[in-house]
Amino acid sequence: MSTKKKSQPSTQSLAPAEKARLEARLAVLDSPKADPIAPVMNALNPLLGDEPDDDPNQLHSRYRGQLLKVDINSIEPIDDDGINGFVQLYWNGQSILGSRYNFTSPVTTIPFPITLDLPGNYTLSPGTYPLTYRLHWGPNGVGSVPLMVNIDTLPPNGGSSGPEVILPPQVESEGITKEYLDAHPEGVLVTIPSTYGDAKLGDQIEVHYGTSIPDSIVVGIFTRTDMADPIEVFLTRALIGTAEGPHYIFYYLSDRKGNKGPESDFKRVGVTLTTRPTNLKVTVVPEAADGLIDYEDAISSGGVLVRLDAYDSPQFGQDKFVVSWDNITQPEVDIVGFPTFATVPFVDVKNGNDGPDTVDVDYVIRRGGNTYSNPPVTLIEVDKDLRKPGPPNPEDPPGEQNPALAQVVVQGRATTVPDKLTAADVGPDPAYDFVDAEVAIYPERKAGDHFQLYWRDVAVPPPGGVYDLLGTEDPLTFKVPFEVPRAIVLAGLNDSKFPVNYSISHPSVNGNVDYAVPKEVDVLVVPITVPDPAFQNLYEFDPSDRDTWIVACCSRRNDTILGEVIEVLVPGEPTASLADKTLDFTFQGWSDAAGSLPITGTRYTNTFTPTTEQATNGFIFKVPYEPYLRLIADKYCSIKYETVINGHPAPSNEDFKEVFMIINGTETCRTFDGVPCIS
Repeated sequence: MSTKKKSQPSTQSLAPAEKARLEARLAVLDSPKADPIAPVMNALNPLLGDEPDDDPNQLHSRYRGQLLKVDINSIEPIDDDGINGFVQLYWNGQSILGSRYNFTSPVTTIPFPITLDLPGNYTLSPGTYPLTYRLHWGPNGVGSVPLMVNIDTLPPNGGSSGPEVILPPQVESEGITKEYLDAHPEGVLVTIPSTYGDAKLGDQIEVHYGTSIPDSIVVGIFTRTDMADPIEVFLTRALIGTAEGPHYIFYYLSDRKGNKGPESDFKRVGVTLTTRPTNLKVTVVPEAADGLIDYEDAISSGGVLVRLDAYDSPQFGQDKFVVSWDNITQPEVDIVGFPTFATVPFVDVKNGNDGPDTVDVDYVIRRGGNTYSNPPVTLIEVDKDLRKPGPPNPEDPPGEQNPALAQVVVQGRATTVPDKLTAADVGPDPAYDFVDAEVAIYPERKAGDHFQLYWRDVAVPPPGGVYDLLGTEDPLTFKVPFEVPRAIVLAGLNDSKFPVNYSISHPSVNGNVDYAVPKEVDVLVVPITVPDPAFQNLYEFDPSDRDTWIVACCSRRNDTILGEVIEVLVPGEPTASLADKTLDFTFQGWSDAAGSLPITGTRYTNTFTPTTEQATNGFIFKVPYEPYLRLIADKYCSIKYETVINGHPAPSNEDFKEVFMIINGTETCRTFDGVPCIS
């Protein structure tokens, strides 16, 4: 083993003064030097001050994901002037493209501080990251002392809801009462348990009070400066106001980095501040505003609504609204605000009688064991008529569609399969001006029963969309005929479960209408197209001819999860037809230019579901380089996807490209250096 020693110039022939100067020069050159000083965050985006119970150099949440400014306050000078140099910013050991500053010695000409940009995508993930820069003089470079930046994204208590607040024993048992507030003018003491997880100095507890989250008000904000202090705020009489009934007290936990957790567990507390209800208003049945409760009124919203308007001195959460319809008492409804509604079910509205009839409607307010009423004011009479055409609805309660009515049968004039339409059924030939439909009638048919066909929500106009019975039709053999114009079918577009139904009415009797259950028709009459995927960052042999562009080593990009990847762009479109659709992507390597001989181990599949914004503006799908592109080496690859739109398959076209990942003999790409393709 040999040990290299620094060669020393001969000083034997030098004069004593020259020898001394040389030895002093060598001593300076051989002396150890400190690394360049660490970078600092600019005053526009400073790090938080340190606390003894937390990691240092914390980045506030308001700066996460934002473009940050980083300062370099000084550079050690060198002796020679005119030497070119630069500083390059690094995050977690990786250089940041574009964050570089060039200069020339002497350093006295540099306008310190040097400010470099740290892009927002570097500060999204939690962890501790070294922020450094590399100082270069000429061809030589050295790294700076790191600034260790801590990014914490987890709210206190592990991001979980905190436990319920603690109230005084009397409030816990009786609620907030006028008597309690008279005896405690300072208000109700609200104590937050201090035993939540991850508690630290600077934590903020924001206490809320209200009937719901959106309607809540802030009771107080407590900042922890001494972990031994109890966490307490007062819910004052002014904050409680005059609203009675059930209220909720809850809080949010936030740390000094701005990480805010979810609502805590809710403490329900009754508020009782007033006396008996007075000034009861007249009963209101909104559906009877036209003077009649008809069949549609009785089945919509689960029954007929009865409205309670505001009265004096309510106790929300304690008062109950109890309706009487045709002498049938309805279940009580909690009064939590005005107006309050009770629903009278169809069976009680009918009460064994379709009508026409007139019924009494009234209500009482029930509070505890007492009831309050004022029939001379509140009692009303309501007319009803529930008679309708067709068979009775067998459902209990009846819905808005009657399963006892036969469903429509749709038949195209080119397609032989019922309830299935293709583009051929709406061709330009006059023979395909209409799509046919028919429906069987019911034994209860009578003269004047009116049929109306609906293509989804569009009423098909006469003559083909309506039919009036004579009353003599044979219910065993007769089918009501319909014709749907081509234009309506095309306007409805595609859907594998396109709804087609009809209504029946008897205008000469009353205005009641009944609806059949929609028939789901497989409609594919308009061609389906989707945006095609395209490989990105390609090496361009001929910039004007994309067919000559290839996937090369420089096409790679770095992804924090997948590592090195090849990016594929799916363009956006104004209709955003891919929004919220599951896209099944398939990447495949091929050994031949015809794409007929797949390379083993190079098939990569994955799914992606774009948002509306992504489907409108376009998005990137990523294919891992390892092992798929490396195995392809110098052959070919393709990318495509398929989805389902309105129940029908919607495949994209395929992007097929040559691949060249060879750099030396059979050696494939080395670690990506961030340099893009240069044609």
